[in-house]
Amino acid sequence: MPAIYTLTPTTLINYPQAEGETDVVFCVVWNYSGVDGEYLASFSGRTDVTYVQGAPFTAYADLSQEQVAGWVLDAWTPEQTAEYQVQLDQSIEAQKNPTTQVLPLPWVAVNSGAV
Repeated sequence: MPAIYTLTPTTLINYPQAEGETDVVFCVVWNYSGVDGEYLASFSGRTDVTYVQGAPFTAYADLSQEQVAGWVLDAWTPEQTAEYQVQLDQSIEAQKNPTTQVLPLPWVAVNSGAV
């Protein structure tokens, strides 16, 4: 089953006044994640967005997570989206089939929990 990808906006950076509007978002900081069963991978980034005067405008207080995530996804090229998904897939695959491991120190006694 392929991973399910989700973009979650985490911070909105705005101009107090721009293009005749108030609190105009110009940058979205986000987290992009992929989930495949019990495995999760994610990374963060930022994407600039541009409001053009006269275009439909949503007041800051009325923005939804879905709307802002849509701005980011629309700003990505198909190649960027594919690259980001490959990055998440590789991270998930590394979790499924690790090539390294962390073992306890051999000279430290393991507490068995017996009283």
